[in-house]
Amino acid sequence: MPGTAACRLCGGTIATGRGGRAVYCDPCRTRINKEASSRRAACVECGAAFLAPSRSVRYCSDACREKGYGRRGQRAPRQRPLPPHDGTGACRVCGKKFRAPTRIVKYCSDECRRQGYMRGRRSSARPRAPERAECRSCGKEFAVEGRAGTPRVYCSPGCRADGRRAKTREYMRRYLADPEKRAAHIVRGTEAAAAKRRAATTGGA
Repeated sequence: MPGTAACRLCGGTIATGRGGRAVYCDPCRTRINKEASSRRAACVECGAAFLAPSRSVRYCSDACREKGYGRRGQRAPRQRPLPPHDGTGACRVCGKKFRAPTRIVKYCSDECRRQGYMRGRRSSARPRAPERAECRSCGKEFAVEGRAGTPRVYCSPGCRADGRRAKTREYMRRYLADPEKRAAHIVRGTEAAAAKRRAATTGGA
């Protein structure tokens, strides 16, 4: 039969079921579960021990958190102050001393400014490819056009085809140097020839 019992933590009266197994009230049960899932930690501000619900919680109270955040802001590195501007500067192009109202002004005239901008554009531009190169296939020199990055290595489409065929022959020579690979290559070639003959016979019939 349902009855009543006293909470083991706060002593309050709680209702029990037929088995009479209720030993904690709802607020005390919530508190116990929270403490069981928390871990003991030390406050980084005052050093007091407290139960932290996760590893990211480092302060025991809002007051300690505000103190810690304020001290962290005071310890933040500050930018070194610049010396006072004397109103003069040196031109980056001609080196002439001139009157500069601010530190941003780097050129003494419009002409020097244009030259400085053109220097920056030339330095950032991609380098050009060499004007002449030697063909990898026939060895003849030829004129190279375009920018560096994808330079031409053959003087004509014919030399390009010859170079690719030479690469294929060299690859097959190295590939067939292995006896097992050579035997597999012969078997594949025999099977391909037989399939071609069968196809020709079937088409002729």
